[in-house]
Amino acid sequence: MALQDLLPPQNLSISDLIHGNISIIQVAGDAISTKPEDYVVEKPPDVVTPAAIICIPAPECSIVDSLEDYLQSKHHTDIISIRCAHLSARSSPSLPVDVVSFWKGAAEAEKAQIAWKNAYNYLMEQGWSVMDVVDMLDQVAWSGKVKGFSRNGTVEKVELAGLASAKWLKDDHISMALDVLRLEIEEGMEGVGTTFFQSVWFFKILRGGYAEQEQYTNSRTYQWVRNYGHRMAVGSIQYLGLILHQGSNHWTAAVIDVESSTIQFGDSLGGGIPQEVKTILLWWTMFHTGKEFNISALPIGEQNDSFSCGVFAWNALATYFLPARYKIATSKTVVAHRIDLLRKMLMIHIANKEDQSGEGMVEEDIRCLSVIQSRAGTSPPTTPYESGVDSPDEPAENDAGASNALSPPTAKVCKESSIRRALSIAENAENENELPGLLKWMKKATATEHDLQVARDHENLKATQEDRELQETLAKITKEEQKREGAKIRKQNERARKKEDEIAHGLRSPGGTKRKIKQMELTDTTESSKRFKENSVAELSRPTRAIQARIIAQRRYPQGRKKKNEARPATYHNWFTPFIWAQIEQAVKRAGWRMSATSIVREAQKADPEVFKGLRHSTVEGWIDRSGDRPRWKASVLQRLQRGNLTGHNKGGRQGILVRAALNCAILYLVDGKYQDKYPAVKDAIISVLQLLRNNGAPLTIVTIRGVMLAIITLQKPEILEHKTNDGLTFNLSDDYVRKWVKKNLHWSRRKATKAAQKLPDDWMNQCERSALRKAFVIKEYDIPSALYVNSDQTQVVYAPGDKMTYAEAGSKQVPVVGVEEKRAFTVMVSVSSDGQLLPFQAIYEGKTERVLPSKEATGRRECDELGIQFVPSGTGTYWSNQATMKSFVEDVLVPYFNRQRTCLNLPPSQKALWQIDVFSVHRSEEFRGYMKNNHPDIVLDFVPGGCTSVAQPCDVGIQRPFKHSIRRSYYKRVVNEMILLLGNGKQALLDTRIGPLRDASAQWLLNAYQAVNKPELIQKAFKNCRVDGRGIDLSYSTLTSFAIRERLRNLRNEDLEFWNELTGTNLAQPVINPAANYPEDDITINEDDATFNDDSSIEPSLLDAVLISGLVPEGLTLRKDGSYRCSGGDE
Repeated sequence: MALQDLLPPQNLSISDLIHGNISIIQVAGDAISTKPEDYVVEKPPDVVTPAAIICIPAPECSIVDSLEDYLQSKHHTDIISIRCAHLSARSSPSLPVDVVSFWKGAAEAEKAQIAWKNAYNYLMEQGWSVMDVVDMLDQVAWSGKVKGFSRNGTVEKVELAGLASAKWLKDDHISMALDVLRLEIEEGMEGVGTTFFQSVWFFKILRGGYAEQEQYTNSRTYQWVRNYGHRMAVGSIQYLGLILHQGSNHWTAAVIDVESSTIQFGDSLGGGIPQEVKTILLWWTMFHTGKEFNISALPIGEQNDSFSCGVFAWNALATYFLPARYKIATSKTVVAHRIDLLRKMLMIHIANKEDQSGEGMVEEDIRCLSVIQSRAGTSPPTTPYESGVDSPDEPAENDAGASNALSPPTAKVCKESSIRRALSIAENAENENELPGLLKWMKKATATEHDLQVARDHENLKATQEDRELQETLAKITKEEQKREGAKIRKQNERARKKEDEIAHGLRSPGGTKRKIKQMELTDTTESSKRFKENSVAELSRPTRAIQARIIAQRRYPQGRKKKNEARPATYHNWFTPFIWAQIEQAVKRAGWRMSATSIVREAQKADPEVFKGLRHSTVEGWIDRSGDRPRWKASVLQRLQRGNLTGHNKGGRQGILVRAALNCAILYLVDGKYQDKYPAVKDAIISVLQLLRNNGAPLTIVTIRGVMLAIITLQKPEILEHKTNDGLTFNLSDDYVRKWVKKNLHWSRRKATKAAQKLPDDWMNQCERSALRKAFVIKEYDIPSALYVNSDQTQVVYAPGDKMTYAEAGSKQVPVVGVEEKRAFTVMVSVSSDGQLLPFQAIYEGKTERVLPSKEATGRRECDELGIQFVPSGTGTYWSNQATMKSFVEDVLVPYFNRQRTCLNLPPSQKALWQIDVFSVHRSEEFRGYMKNNHPDIVLDFVPGGCTSVAQPCDVGIQRPFKHSIRRSYYKRVVNEMILLLGNGKQALLDTRIGPLRDASAQWLLNAYQAVNKPELIQKAFKNCRVDGRGIDLSYSTLTSFAIRERLRNLRNEDLEFWNELTGTNLAQPVINPAANYPEDDITINEDDATFNDDSSIEPSLLDAVLISGLVPEGLTLRKDGSYRCSGGDE
């Protein structure tokens, strides 16, 4: 028996290879020698029998390859045997020379078996839908090259196994996949002769041509790509599909459309076209066609793994050129597309096999070939070169004088397969006797018969697959039932064994009845064990925690929200509590006068190891002052010892001026060893008035309570407001302090309805960027000055800020509030221009007549009228803006303002203006847009992207905050003045909550807000803060008219053709918007938990404006975590 007889036969099918056992030899590990010269000897071989040779480990594949090359290059006739130099000297016999080819064949067979086994397992995991691919493995021999592709006879069949795996596609896979697409286009006669595909080698050569532009015109190296460029120029190529290799392991797709001068690029990871690829392709197309091509996106699926980019790139080309057959791949269908590629490659190989006897299928080959043939009855070319497709392997010219020739590079001619040869003979035979082989007994099928046969085969295959799936489902159900039945029996047996065991131990009676068992617990009742079992040392050192817990439990009512989490046990020790410090003093005496921290800890732990096990020498060292002659305790330690059981840290916060006791506080005094309020009458008066207001249903917000407290303090004890704390700050009664005071003294909690905050869209950055570019384009096209760019926004103003949120006793189920069901608010339209001007407000009140407006005699009404502030009734049962109020605003506020600015700037009446508003349903309605188009065509409408008002609308970003803060301040002053007036006259302290007086007061509120907001720096900052971070875009006029933005507009034609066409192809005066779309609308209702409206009402508006303009936090203010500001210090 020869060595080669031990290897798998070359014509063995892949299926037989998968299920066979070919582990013929073992491979040795680290070789003693890797030089080929050490392996060849001139003496006869020691071992010659195959049985003995296969027992000797073979060298690694790299050594075998180098040894084979050495033998082929030397041709030494004196080499008689091969010495096993990879083994040790004692076990290195010499073998026949043909053992090298045996070793190589065995390694190739084992490599192919492993690869195809993995592929087989991968296919079986996909289910019965791919069984036709598994069946094809019976028809293909494991050894040899893949046939029928542009790289015919150069790709090993084992490479096809990589398609049935979760691995990255190689260059050969991509090349063959493009050949599959080319054949399918030729089969359907779609774009034949005008559509070409090139893979990775094409762009690699093109990259070299770009780097060597001087040699590109004449060098033979670039003849291949020059031919394609010339064909594009003369119109013989309309489309060129490319799959490009990006980076080290990523495939992307590109389509060059010559007719429309467009380059489409697709990346499954979502990236845009790389700058290098863009530059090279634009240079190449311009060089040959003289046209400037546009860049656009190629539709492609989204990749969510690290290896499917090649399939996505191929699918993008397939979908682009054959949309009737293919759809964009997704993460769920990409595996099916991958296996479909393997299916088609196997079919093409079977149809182009050279030796049918070796791979032994005739009828099946004819059936597979018939699938590839077109319905017109014509056969596809044996190789792509028969259709005029160029080879990437030989790009050189035939001669030096043909530099401009259009003929493709020379390609290898594929040997005709036996099936194709037989069909060719039958096609030319004049009678049946000339037909070869089995064709003598067959007749040529018509196109109709062929279609029927294919349909029948498809239906049979589908029925078979369904039967298999049914059997698989039934088998799975049966298996699950058996599993459940087995588990049931095991559980029954376990319970039976447990019952028998309990009977044996007396836990059950002999009949199986379970007996009642009384548990006996042995407890150590000594004091020391009790003390440390129930409480930790840290807990015992803080007795105030237990006292406070008992007080809270006594005060707790059964109503209200239940406690979710139990109090955590104490973690930190209070070593200064008397019962612990006394032992530490004894330990110091035993340690000696030097007060060694280590000795003190050691002595304390000796005395009581349980109490002092957590004491460390570093802690004790921090208590000792060693600056003098003798060490002693620090002064701070002695002060903490005076507090005793009171904790030494500041986690409890500062003690409030009106809240409870604090050391050295001028407002409190010591009585019988306890600190008491120095002004109990002030505290009682505040509580009395607040309870009276609460009982009468008045809305009690932070602003209201603060106003009541300040009024009472001002009347009874104004010196409290002048009291200075240790840091020199005066008492300012901040909102945070009011919340603490109410909670401590009245046990009140806030009661309010909650509402989910508006969320920005996922693509808000892209929307805002496009919106800013659209504004910049409009400003550029119509030369709009900054004074004619206006933003308007409606906002709600409540008569009592937070009137649907009130304080009430904790646990209250019903909290009545006067007017909560009424429309106790109005709407204000705020408008600002880009150059820093504030337009007059429009205030909208619920009702249909002038009676619902502030009276002419109301405080501040005359000044509002002089400023042009408009007071209008809504005409409906709500105070919301509507068509009538919007038209009134345009005619009475917006248009007069634009006309004044045109006059001041010496501009014609036809000068365009830009008006930015949000996508409120009234704004985007067809009625309002039609009204603007017909009556005011010189005003360009621009809509804020839906759901983006918090970042893209200047009024929302920088104006509404100081506006509403001023409203809160005005309401607060009204409460203080009214309470001082009532209490000063000895009247009952009841706030006037009637709608009429509140409505009249709103005129002064609006006047104050107008004065607070009317600051050019503040308004311009609002436009500046409407920005998209990281993209260099904001809505300030200087940015919208900058060179950078203008440059981006000029590049839009190449970077975003769709958006460019939207800008240039529509009437800019009419915005692109769908009135029926469900846009997220701006919520103008107040939420006191929103940081925008939660600044302390004690902050002066001018100070808040300065903070918003500069972005710096001045001394006296503190920035909360939620972004709002509070007065720092001085309020306690």
